[in-house]
Amino acid sequence: MKRIFLSKIADSFLWLLFIVLFSLRVHGQEQTKINPALLNGKWEAQWITCPDVSLTEYGVFHFRKSFNLQVQPDEFIIHISGDNRYRLFINGTEVCKGPARGDLAHWRFETIDIAQYLNTGKNVLAAVVWNFGEFSPLAQMSNKTALIVQGNNEAEGVVNTGNSWKVYKNEAYTPLVAQPPSTVVGPGEELEGSSYPYGWELIDYNDRDWIASKIIGNGIPDGKSTYWDWSLVPRKIPFMEFRFQRIAEVERAENIVIGKDFLKGTSPLTISANKKVKILFDQTFLTTAYPELVVSGGRGSTIEIKYAEALVDENGDKGNRNQTQGKKMLSLYTDKFHPDGKENRRFQPLWFRTYRYLELTIETRDEPLIIKDLYGYFTAYPFEERAY
Repeated sequence: MKRIFLSKIADSFLWLLFIVLFSLRVHGQEQTKINPALLNGKWEAQWITCPDVSLTEYGVFHFRKSFNLQVQPDEFIIHISGDNRYRLFINGTEVCKGPARGDLAHWRFETIDIAQYLNTGKNVLAAVVWNFGEFSPLAQMSNKTALIVQGNNEAEGVVNTGNSWKVYKNEAYTPLVAQPPSTVVGPGEELEGSSYPYGWELIDYNDRDWIASKIIGNGIPDGKSTYWDWSLVPRKIPFMEFRFQRIAEVERAENIVIGKDFLKGTSPLTISANKKVKILFDQTFLTTAYPELVVSGGRGSTIEIKYAEALVDENGDKGNRNQTQGKKMLSLYTDKFHPDGKENRRFQPLWFRTYRYLELTIETRDEPLIIKDLYGYFTAYPFEERAY
């Protein structure tokens, strides 16, 4: 009995030691990248936003900063945060999402070395920032729509946010909410492709009509001022995974024949003009992912995407998740995409979706629509299973 008791104590101690060491390792990774001055005084970078709009209501905003480098650096560390959330692109490549969740007294910023994405000559940092407003997830704290980017040292300071950054309010987005706005995940999205600024994250995009960002105030680290909008603290947890994930199966299709290679990305679907089709896909397991749809043509079409972890029978019961016969999709969570008719247009929601079953309902107008591909990018906090 004594041996078992001592064994349990030893196991508990080892588990506690693992947690402490892991926390120190993550903490060390973050701290070694951060200039100590940025944890002890006001940042040179300013919180920026879009002028002449509500900063607390629903909105999607794009920010850009172009700059030149004489040589490609070996290291180029920046710190970034946003409210509600942001996605950062360097020369067209997405490199970072955030921030890690916190509250206004502990607002997280991410630290990342972007040197590998930079070029000799012209470069561009581009970020999309969104505020879900009244539709925000229950866990989402918020002050107002804003972005901040701070270079780690003087050389990186060329990208510090200020009025040299340009901003564009994206009117292509509309929130889709099928029930009262009390949710743990936020709203679905309706995207009007003809109003979307495709290529906004690329170096050669023409941002001539974008406007100068509005300055809110300097970034302030935690405990270094009696006045703050966001009290900045480093992110202490790893970035979430972002991994390509093919959809496994076509469960059923209405008014269309699906080629066996469509889900491999090698056999596009063509939907003729003035036609309505419905396709139910089965991932075969529950996933958390950013679905991405690639289409060409089909101007004026409507593509509705629904998500569910199970189908339901006539009584609204889920039952065995593997059984689909006589069951239907019942989802209060929907995205809609209206293509602009151009080639290789992509739709990916701002925030990830949770699903096993994914259903497309497509209705074309005067132009045929080509569905070139459909897949997901799995996302979750990293976890490596090492035992059973």
